[in-house]
Amino acid sequence: MYLLNNLTDKQHIIEFELDRIENRKYRKPDIILEHINSLIVDNKKYYILLDEVQMLEGFEEVLNSLLHKDNVDIYVTESNSKFLSHDILTEFRGRGDEVHVFPLSFNEYMSVYEGDRYQGWAQIISLMGAYH
Repeated sequence: MYLLNNLTDKQHIIEFELDRIENRKYRKPDIILEHINSLIVDNKKYYILLDEVQMLEGFEEVLNSLLHKDNVDIYVTESNSKFLSHDILTEFRGRGDEVHVFPLSFNEYMSVYEGDRYQGWAQIISLMGAYH
């Protein structure tokens, strides 16, 4: 949403939710790289979003290949501890940033929400549903 709100063309946002069964074919390195390369058609900035990247076979090699492209920003998420291993952190040292994201508690959310607790609860439940 942030990218679209900041005038990024939708065609320049390449997303894969690798935990979805319909994206199973993209868990193969050659297939996902071929598809990504077919979508990069100009020199403008592309944003590649890979959700649950640990499901991609040989994801380290795929990420290394993508890092050689000057006009891409790559964002990956994963939900297990594979990225926390020393080997993975060493592999990409100096070529990216690691950000740990922790969920807010309801009280933390309400500390910045400008409505009452009932409206805040309805809003946070709605937001949580949007991400599943």
